[in-house]
Amino acid sequence: MERKIVVSRFEDYPPEEPEGWVVGFTVTCANGRQFYVDTVVQYTEAKTDEEAIKTAYEKLKDSIEAQASMFEKKPPVLG
Repeated sequence: MERKIVVSRFEDYPPEEPEGWVVGFTVTCANGRQFYVDTVVQYTEAKTDEEAIKTAYEKLKDSIEAQASMFEKKPPVLG
């Protein structure tokens, strides 16, 4: 199994008076372990959904890589 990153949250944020999108990713590591990360992308940083997702990933990619590397050193939770 290889690492898999999926957009699992995408909504206006904050709900009361939105100023951007909250974009969250669920990361499944090669050993089956999972974690979730998210960030806020301001409307001024991206004009479309696709741009918002790309911007969010760029903001989070270093922390995703670090956390995934740490999780992948551990044995699988099940099995």
